[in-house]
Amino acid sequence: MAVKAFLHYALEVPDPTVGQRYYRDFGLADAGEGGSVIRLRAGRQQRENVLLYAGAKKRLHHLCFGAPGPAFVEVRASLARAGVKEVDPPRDAPEGGLWVGDPDGNLVNIRDEAGQLRSENAGVLRIGSARTALPLAALLFVGAVWGARTLHLRRKKI
Repeated sequence: MAVKAFLHYALEVPDPTVGQRYYRDFGLADAGEGGSVIRLRAGRQQRENVLLYAGAKKRLHHLCFGAPGPAFVEVRASLARAGVKEVDPPRDAPEGGLWVGDPDGNLVNIRDEAGQLRSENAGVLRIGSARTALPLAALLFVGAVWGARTLHLRRKKI
């Protein structure tokens, strides 16, 4: 049993439009309308990576993983053998897949999707002639945190 991709994470925040501006400031793009949900994606990716829902306080809404084809069937069977009960999806959540709660009460969505496949050189940072494998997500995260701090500091000075 194995999931094959991390598809997205979803947060509940008091004001999703503030979160939308924050994530767009460091390069995420709007990924289309979805009712009351704000959907954002990174760079050239086709699907959303971040979903923002309105809520009373900031918290994790859910995580979403992909397990395509036979892997999805295996994941569902393995969870059932472990006694993990499927639950109903939360309101306004993406449809499809199966929903479970983890031991800490976080919702997890597992979908019959592969996510995006990467080419051989995707996520590889070249420094001079050296080739250092760094996941693209790690580069985006570091850049986003650094960029957000810089943007935050610049806004304070203005």
